[in-house]
Amino acid sequence: MHILKKQTNIMVIIASTILILLGTYSKIFSLLAAVPILYLFMVLDEFSILCLLCYLMPFASIFKISPESQSFFTIFELLFCVMHFVKNNMKTNKINVFIILFGIYLVVIEILNGGINISATIKMVTNLLVLSFATSFNTEKGYRRLSLYYIYGIVISSIVGLFDSNIFHIRDYIGVTEQRIGDEFIMRFSGLYSDPNYYTVNIIIALCLLINLYNRKEVSLKFTSFLSILLVVFSALTGSKSALLLLFLYTCKKTKHYGVLFISICAFVICLFLIFTNQITIFSSTIDRIKGTTSMATLTTGRTSIWGDYLNYFNSHLGMLIIGNGINNVSLNGLMAHNTYIDMLFQMGIIGAFLLVVLLSAIFYTKKEKIKHNFSNYSVIISLLLMYFFLSELQYYDVVFHLIMSYFTLNVYLDSCSVKRNFIKVEDAIKC
Repeated sequence: MHILKKQTNIMVIIASTILILLGTYSKIFSLLAAVPILYLFMVLDEFSILCLLCYLMPFASIFKISPESQSFFTIFELLFCVMHFVKNNMKTNKINVFIILFGIYLVVIEILNGGINISATIKMVTNLLVLSFATSFNTEKGYRRLSLYYIYGIVISSIVGLFDSNIFHIRDYIGVTEQRIGDEFIMRFSGLYSDPNYYTVNIIIALCLLINLYNRKEVSLKFTSFLSILLVVFSALTGSKSALLLLFLYTCKKTKHYGVLFISICAFVICLFLIFTNQITIFSSTIDRIKGTTSMATLTTGRTSIWGDYLNYFNSHLGMLIIGNGINNVSLNGLMAHNTYIDMLFQMGIIGAFLLVVLLSAIFYTKKEKIKHNFSNYSVIISLLLMYFFLSELQYYDVVFHLIMSYFTLNVYLDSCSVKRNFIKVEDAIKC
């Protein structure tokens, strides 16, 4: 009976995925896709719903009735929070109260700056609540399952991103990213994201999770190798100058199978030779972007100039630096900062940024069990801290799931001498 129920839930998820894709052809399919997902929300336990949200997250940009409309994914996030409070008889804790108060603070700052963005405020409070709720689950027992749902979501959504055609109008929802290199324009793949750089963050996190699962002996070498190849291919298609190097370095750092490591290094060196001699063209966009770099501005795709404008603004508007411009104002002179830390100061000010950091610290330190940490435990959070320096993730829909995966990775045994052996069986990998 349990196996039948699990298989049914998997089929429902597959059907939902197909309907979401068909929704780019006709909005009626997007509406239909919400029905089976709502069914899963009604029959699954809370942790399974969190896993489902991790899987659905990369589909958020096309899970809507039109390119300009609100994503159904955001609605399901809000529903997740409502269901949590209802299940717990509207009881809450100090952290959740702090989150609500922080939301009120954001509203006050928005009003002081001449307006209020209700949608952005609700999203930010909802994201913080989802993160807070996620810390109540057993990280050791749930790490494998949550990680696999995240990985499957990234891989499958990436494959779906290749389906753009006259039938499936995916580009109408996510747009196309092109970069001019010399006299040519390079098209950069971004899965179902509107920007390849934001997509790349998820590729890196997925690989970190995959390598951790392999080192915990929760997935096989064949499984790890197959998905790693897919992730590297998708990374290559983005044309990212940093993703491929970060992926390779982390794989080398954490692979305990030295035969595989030796083969990987040899293959990497051979591939570099073939790439730079134009024998392999999949990385051509990445190489062209590197060759097109002539200054720090071009290396950072113009970000340093934008950062300079923001710093000059802070220097001449100290009051705004202290209290912020409100999360209803996300850009300076029409240009995003492309730096999450600058965004925090610009939108929330020093006071709001400090409160947010304190709040996140309180959420992350709710874990009572002490474990021995190593580099692997910090792999996701380090990747985020580095990549967020070049991205405006503060109000992006996937930031909460990045933080959730960081929290789970920080609070599981990843030391080879300490990893527990009583893991979930392989056949429960997609348990729902």
